[in-house]
Amino acid sequence: MAVVGALALLAALAVPVLANSKLRSQRAVCANNLALIGRAFALWSNEHGDRYPVQLDYVLGGTRNHPSGLENNAWFQFAWLSNELVTPRILACPSDPKVIVAGNFSLAAPDGFLATNHRNDAISYLFGFPYQEDGRLILSGDRTIHIDGFGSSSSGLDPVAIIDPQSPLLRWLPGVHPASGNLLFNDNSVDQVDDVGLRLAFAGYPPFVTPLARSRPVFIYPRPPLP
Repeated sequence: MAVVGALALLAALAVPVLANSKLRSQRAVCANNLALIGRAFALWSNEHGDRYPVQLDYVLGGTRNHPSGLENNAWFQFAWLSNELVTPRILACPSDPKVIVAGNFSLAAPDGFLATNHRNDAISYLFGFPYQEDGRLILSGDRTIHIDGFGSSSSGLDPVAIIDPQSPLLRWLPGVHPASGNLLFNDNSVDQVDDVGLRLAFAGYPPFVTPLARSRPVFIYPRPPLP
């Protein structure tokens, strides 16, 4: 009986250890996903004057003012980088319980990223469009950054989220990574940060009431943040 009791105790102790190990592993995969996304953005921008697709007009090879009117969709922006991304699987965080992983960038169901059963539902990450010469700013990251709501902006992207860098409500929401998240910056680095680190990352943006600033804290979400 003593042996059975000891084994039961060891099993009970192992459960949280295994759970924490799984969370760390998933978060590492998420960070690697963002690093690959950053590489894709860098490859594209290197061939387009250090600009991202959302910053270049359609006639210049970007997505801005695209005649389809789809440029306000996260899936459309990421699909523009399909050659650089190679696979849409890296757009899905393994900790995101609501993401539907797409297998390729085709229109064909059931695995095609462009099929209607995927698109924004196949994406775990938001993204912004900071100009590289404006310093280290957020290019992408987990979609669990708290926002007060969606709205339109002078960028012409609607719906978008405009996040107040000085808001006391700026924080990570639960649902993906507990009390934390991953951020991809426009220098292609990825940071794993808590709420304090998140606020520090937004400190590089101009005040919320600066309408003429070029790199503003404006982000496209694939869908509303969790929970």
